[in-house]
Amino acid sequence: MVKALSFSRFLQLKSLLIGVRQDEVKEKFTLAAFVGWQMGASPGKAFHEHLEAMGLTDKQIEARAKAPQESKGMTAKDAIAKAESILAKASKKDKT
Repeated sequence: MVKALSFSRFLQLKSLLIGVRQDEVKEKFTLAAFVGWQMGASPGKAFHEHLEAMGLTDKQIEARAKAPQESKGMTAKDAIAKAESILAKASKKDKT
């Protein structure tokens, strides 16, 4: 079925699915933040203030999405270097 789609339609559906998945993830984080707030994670704060502290407001999420890719996380070289250091530490623990 996917092969029968035109490329532009495939890209439209892909974009739609990515948006739906992002909405689902945001909802899960918001529900988890609500449970934490109910249990007293931010005493004296309103739920919206708790969401701001967690970085889960719509404005904060949009700002992160628009941020340059470099500032979103590690580069591939940094990730490889970190993985190698973790493996080196693990092998040291195994030897002792």
